[in-house]
Amino acid sequence: MTDSTRRAFFFPHALEPNVRKNGTPGRVRFDVNGNLVDTIGRRTLTGAAAICADGYLPNIVGSNQDPCVFAGPIHVFCRIDGTRADNCVKGTKKPLSHVVKPNDVVFYGKFDPKGAGPTERVWIDTVLVVDRTEPWTTSTRAPKTTCKNPLCKAKPFTRTSPVAMATKLSGNAAGASTAEYRYSLSDAETTGAHCCTQLGRYNVIVGKHAHDLNAVTELATSYVTLAEPTDLGDRPASITSADLPEWAALQTFIDNEVRAAKAGPNGGWIAEMPDFALASALSAAIVAASGRASGTPGTVVIPPAVPAGAVHRWSNVTCTASVDPV
Repeated sequence: MTDSTRRAFFFPHALEPNVRKNGTPGRVRFDVNGNLVDTIGRRTLTGAAAICADGYLPNIVGSNQDPCVFAGPIHVFCRIDGTRADNCVKGTKKPLSHVVKPNDVVFYGKFDPKGAGPTERVWIDTVLVVDRTEPWTTSTRAPKTTCKNPLCKAKPFTRTSPVAMATKLSGNAAGASTAEYRYSLSDAETTGAHCCTQLGRYNVIVGKHAHDLNAVTELATSYVTLAEPTDLGDRPASITSADLPEWAALQTFIDNEVRAAKAGPNGGWIAEMPDFALASALSAAIVAASGRASGTPGTVVIPPAVPAGAVHRWSNVTCTASVDPV
């Protein structure tokens, strides 16, 4: 597949979690074991690493992790409400899962400063190379009925059989024991926060993952950057103008397409990048930056990452973490 047939998207999400009642998750540190690729040392290895992924506090996920890097990775719930403009890819009126095709690339990250710009730094925690999208069957509720889940707003469709969907995504018959279910799809049970949806046709994005040097450099695998310590705590890898010769093009894209006014509470539009050459340059720069703070530049983690210790679940209603691990 040539670059001219591939597309790339920037998916902005919060860096800092809001741990107040009904607050949103951000990027927090998770200590993991996994497959690592060192693009500078030209080697693959397995071992311990620290990454930043969707959660509320270090090693504490929310009701789900999205994108879920403890799976292959997968994107299931985040900004999927097709009735809201800020949940759709800019200019399409469609959620990301209804736009992407195999081999497309999604950069999950954020930018500094938070205000109007101009952009001075871009953070990237996860890069998802699309393998496929999987439809998730929904059932239509009878008119004027509401979900019995007190946390669920009135939505017309119910996601059916999360365990069966986990089996479909993972290829593991024991769906309820999979990472796909434990860290993500379990949130679609009747006790979860994402039991229902506005979409009658629902898609889950499934990412490619290959523990291979060339797959990283050719953007043929999904990957997660290493966490870097900052004055504000652990953050995903980031780049500035010093790291990317094509910075002017990236800055123009972020400032004009992603940061655009009235982008909603998520702080930016999901937007398609102007060309795949810029996406390739951004990937190369962020891979080179990943691990720089720890003295292992050029190192990324290939999902699925495996938690190195106990992972607990945060309730954004009670503002407490579960006693038992996920």
